Amino acid sequence: MAKKKTANYFRLHSIYTEDINRENTLIQLIIHGDIDDVIAELGESIERIDEINKTIDVVNNYIKKYSENVIKIASNFHGSLDVPADRKEYFMKYGKDKHYNISLRYIYGKDLIEEIKTLVLKDTFHLMKAKEWLIENAI
Repeated sequence: MAKKKTANYFRLHSIYTEDINRENTLIQLIIHGDIDDVIAELGESIERIDEINKTIDVVNNYIKKYSENVIKIASNFHGSLDVPADRKEYFMKYGKDKHYNISLRYIYGKDLIEEIKTLVLKDTFHLMKAKEWLIENAI
């Protein structure tokens, strides 16, 4: 059974196809899993759908690579989180790594993908930052 989204649904959820021209909004829709609804509203606009798919690829690739890097450095934590000396040793080795903060939260048991999604949303909240982020992380 397929669901048909109505105009009212899009108003309630603030999903408008014209908003996808803004990179930060597009990234938010991808992260929150609402992009499929917007693509369905585009109909046969193949060119725009191709652009959206490229952005989806950039976001997914970033999350994949970032998670691989976090797991790599987190696997080097050999100790106990309850022992300050163990945490200090880990900090001294990886504290300047851009993956450090999320790796520590991952070690503490936080959901890695959700942590990375939160980071992406924070880094791309403003339109210009989102444009720069997409250029920096283009495949």
